[in-house]
Amino acid sequence: MNKMKLKKVGSILLIVIGALALIIELGSSQKNYYIQSTGIICLMLGLFLVNSGLSSRTAQEEDMYQTDVEEEE
Repeated sequence: MNKMKLKKVGSILLIVIGALALIIELGSSQKNYYIQSTGIICLMLGLFLVNSGLSSRTAQEEDMYQTDVEEEE
């Protein structure tokens, strides 16, 4: 398995684990703050990994603008 696919699967797994931990703790009568903290950390880490892999929209627009200008010349 290549590194990018492993990173994507890992980040999605972190998001799912974090979301499940938070949903389970919302429904329980006895609150465990360690599980809530772990759920938040997993969720935020997974979202960070997904977001760091995305390129910015302005960079894509600049690349498209440069190719349009080069084609016109």
